Amino acid sequence: MKKQKKQFILLVIVLVVVIGAYFGAEAYVDFVEQKEAEQELLSKVYVTNLEEASIQSITYDYNGATYSFVKQDDIWVYAEDSSLSITQSYIESMASKAAQMEAQSMIKDVTDLAQYGLEEPSETVCFATEDGEYELLVGDYNSMSSIYYVCNAADTGVVYAVDSSALSSFNYALEDLIEEEETTETETTEVEVTE
Repeated sequence: MKKQKKQFILLVIVLVVVIGAYFGAEAYVDFVEQKEAEQELLSKVYVTNLEEASIQSITYDYNGATYSFVKQDDIWVYAEDSSLSITQSYIESMASKAAQMEAQSMIKDVTDLAQYGLEEPSETVCFATEDGEYELLVGDYNSMSSIYYVCNAADTGVVYAVDSSALSSFNYALEDLIEEEETTETETTEVEVTE
C-alpha cells in the first residue's frame, strides 16, 4: 500500500512537472514571437510617419500638371474649384500614403542626388499639417526592383527606396478624380394620333 502511494505521488509530481514545462515552453514561444514582432516594427523605415488625419492639404505633380486639394470640414476639395465633386476615397488614399510612407531601405550621407534622379525630380508630393509643410521629391524608377528613389526636400542627405505602390495613389489627373454624377434619364415617347 505504501509502495502504491509513493508511486501515485511520484506520478502526480511528474505530471505537474510536465504540465509546468508545457506552459513554460508556450510562454517562452509567445515571448520570443512578441520580441520578434517588436524588432520588426523597430526595423521598419519610414519616409514619413504622421497621423493621416493631420494632413490638411495635398499638392502633387502628374504628367506635367500640378493638382492641389485642401480639406474643408473633413471633405477634400479641389483647391482651384471647390464646386467640383471629388471622389473622396482617392484623396484619402493619397493622404494615407503621404502620412505613412514606408521605405524598403534608406541610403544615408548622399552627396550626389543626380545619381538617384533627385537633382531634377520627375515629380513632387507636397502636403501640410498644422505643424508644418512637407515636400517629397520623387526621382528615378528602378525597374529591376520596382522601386522609386524618394527624399524629403528638408533632408536631401537621405534617400529612400520606396515600393512603386506607395506612389501609385498620386497617378491621377483631375478628370480621374471627379465624381461621376448619377444621371437618370427618362425617355418619353410621344404618340401622335392622326385622324
